[in-house]
Amino acid sequence: MGEAIKEGVKTVTLADTVGINIPQEFGEMVTYLKANTPGIDDVVVSLHCHNDLGLASANTIAVQEYTGLHVQPHKPIVGNNCFVHESGIHQDEMLKNGSTYEIFSPEDIGIERSESSGIVLGKLSGRHAVKVRLRKLGYEIISDEKLRDIFSRFRDLTKQKKRITDADLSALMVLYGDEISSKISEGTVLNEPIPQISSVDPNPDPDIRRILQFLEGYPTPGYPRTPDPDKDNKIMDPPDKDPDPDTLKLSGYPPSQA
Repeated sequence: MGEAIKEGVKTVTLADTVGINIPQEFGEMVTYLKANTPGIDDVVVSLHCHNDLGLASANTIAVQEYTGLHVQPHKPIVGNNCFVHESGIHQDEMLKNGSTYEIFSPEDIGIERSESSGIVLGKLSGRHAVKVRLRKLGYEIISDEKLRDIFSRFRDLTKQKKRITDADLSALMVLYGDEISSKISEGTVLNEPIPQISSVDPNPDPDIRRILQFLEGYPTPGYPRTPDPDKDNKIMDPPDKDPDPDTLKLSGYPPSQA
């Protein structure tokens, strides 16, 4: 391959033409070639997997993990977006009957869903999906009125972020929910990274600013925080900050007293 690259080749294809590789050895082979082929960083590397032993998808995923060569999200069957749903109508039906929009499940081809039930939360999501995800996180919203309130704040947050994570939902419940998750009261930290928040609105309304400020101080995954019952059971001030009173007013702190 090095000689071909010298001659001006722009794309090289690594093939498992007879389909006999298992994921570990195929991943190691690609890693070795990436590390030891002169000029390979200057060309496109593609893979060609055969499915004689039913391992084509598994081999492709193994190469992703070994090398960081990622399959584009919209790739049929194996792309990250193939089995996820954001539209509220789709999500509602998926929660009732997953076969409505999927002719087969990702588990049938050895792929685990990247999100709970294949559902990602964003601006198109509905109340049903939000309520189900909150329940999975340990929150039980009893009243329809409280669900409407949380969902309204959820929709406001989607104007600032494309994807709403489990950490975002926990922040909403800590700040605005009457029911505090057993996970939070026990000091458990969610095992997902908290993405950097880039606001599309430089001056979001005070409620949304409070959520964003809270998330800035959210505990680092893998490092449990010490539970503080006095704070865990009421609306929290921004963690690790001691702003002046004028800043607090601009940010919506303290909560207005009825």
